[in-house]
Amino acid sequence: MNRKDWKNVLSSLSNDELIEMIGIWDLKVKGFRNINKDNIKVVRKMAINEALKIKKLNLIKSFYNMIGEGERSDENSNEKCIRDFTLSELMESYWNGKELHILLGVLFSSEEEEHHLLAKKFIEKLLNESNLESIEDFIIQEEADEDSDNQSTNSTADIEKMYEKVEAKNNKLQKQISDWEQQYTKLKKEYKEEKQAWIKEKAQLQQVIGNEKSNLEKEIKEYIHITEEKEKLEEEVKTLKAEVAHLHARLLNYNNEVAATVSDTKTNEPILHVLMIGDPKNKIIESSNNPKLSILDPNNAIDKIEDFDFGEIWILEYLVSPSVKKRIIKKYKEKVKSFKDFTSVKICLEKGRL
Repeated sequence: MNRKDWKNVLSSLSNDELIEMIGIWDLKVKGFRNINKDNIKVVRKMAINEALKIKKLNLIKSFYNMIGEGERSDENSNEKCIRDFTLSELMESYWNGKELHILLGVLFSSEEEEHHLLAKKFIEKLLNESNLESIEDFIIQEEADEDSDNQSTNSTADIEKMYEKVEAKNNKLQKQISDWEQQYTKLKKEYKEEKQAWIKEKAQLQQVIGNEKSNLEKEIKEYIHITEEKEKLEEEVKTLKAEVAHLHARLLNYNNEVAATVSDTKTNEPILHVLMIGDPKNKIIESSNNPKLSILDPNNAIDKIEDFDFGEIWILEYLVSPSVKKRIIKKYKEKVKSFKDFTSVKICLEKGRL
């Protein structure tokens, strides 16, 4: 919305028209309770500036747009719509008595750019033909010419004719004012209803935002709590891992000490020397450290036994003749052990003294 264009529209109002529109548009000028013919020249500029404020200007634009739309929707009217005029038709309509602010307001309130361009060309043509620089100057000149014409007219017939013209124009204006007042009242009502709807929607959105904010704060607190719990658990896990590592170290040390103790115990055990009568020819015999095994041939075992320092005699019955066995047992009865097979020898070694 171009404020310069709308300043031209508002400036195109004559003083009398501006007084009427101030009432219709409910314009308030600071310092002036009542605006009339006596003070309109003083108030004019301030009133136009007040009308150019965005909230008022939106309503004023809607006001003129309803006039333009009303022309199109009036099926009973034979008159051509302003927005369908050519530049020549606009000029003709104005010189035939159509209000300049209506012509400009209907064009500038349109959403079509071509109507805005037509309005600007219309203004330019009016100013060029009058040799003036602004709409404000044009209206001042028009009002001055009208006052001059009124003063120079002495003919009763001319006065009556002018009176009739003014009366007809006034009646038409009054009808338009009445229509505009109804449309303006309708606009105010619609604006009030829309405003209430906006207020209600705003309250609902604020409530939703409040709920979301509350939920977010709860989630943040919960996240912080979970994070703190996680950090606490990680510290506990770290402490437990350290304790486990310490216990593993102690257990390993303990196992080493036990192994050393067992090794020392085994080392300190007295070694049993055994004479084995009969050779099983097995590596387990050769690797045995306790008992320490010395193997004798059964055929000359009796003659050589006395050559050894021994604690026990093991007789392998499956390799020694009964007679040799009998003679050995008779002489060394308490130190003799007999084995029917090598498995029993192996079991004896694995049980304790290997």
